Amino acid sequence: MELLFTWLSSTIISYGINIINKLKMFKDIADDGYKINMEKYRNIPFENKNNVFKRIIFLIPIINILSSMKDSFEYLNYKEATIFKLKLYGALDDMSLDEKNKYQKKPFGIYAYYMSIKMAKKLKNAHKITIPNTNGRDNIIYFNFDKKLNIDIIKAEGNISYKSKNEQIKMINDYMKESVDDILNKLMEKEEKQEISSQQKKINELTDLKNKLIEVNKNKDNGNNSEKEKTYIKKK
Repeated sequence: MELLFTWLSSTIISYGINIINKLKMFKDIADDGYKINMEKYRNIPFENKNNVFKRIIFLIPIINILSSMKDSFEYLNYKEATIFKLKLYGALDDMSLDEKNKYQKKPFGIYAYYMSIKMAKKLKNAHKITIPNTNGRDNIIYFNFDKKLNIDIIKAEGNISYKSKNEQIKMINDYMKESVDDILNKLMEKEEKQEISSQQKKINELTDLKNKLIEVNKNKDNGNNSEKEKTYIKKK
């Protein structure tokens, strides 16, 4: 019973330290004007390896507390290196002006975490358009439609991210119009090809019929000539 109590207490304390560490990191990143891209954060290679190791350590009493405290001290000592690592893997997104204003009213780690989770859900359900850019990185825009079917920009990547919301919306409208025009042109070309193919099929059928009629007439003529020859021989 004591062993179970020790394991449970140790696990709860370790879990609490880990949560405090994470919220501290989210707050520090938000203070710098960023939010964590949860999808990219989870896909960092060495982050995944560490998670597997930490899950094993998390089950060992006392050791899990020491491991959590070690992580906390390491983050405090290498905070800038940790944030730089996240930037290097593209796991940080700039906060919008609206997000910065909201965070200033609630400058807490839990709210910074909430903002990152909320953004992750939005991106998961958002429409995505990739606009090719011959001069460098492609432009990627994530957006949704509001109740009035107006475009609501969620996130932009590439050079387009430096443009205003109105310019981004204009680029989406132009791209969608070009895409629709391309689809219509392809459909028209397809219909023309099908029409030509159908006409060619009819021509081939008529040609075959013509050849058959010619063959039949030819056979008739040969039969008539043969009969005439037989009659001529009999008369002789």
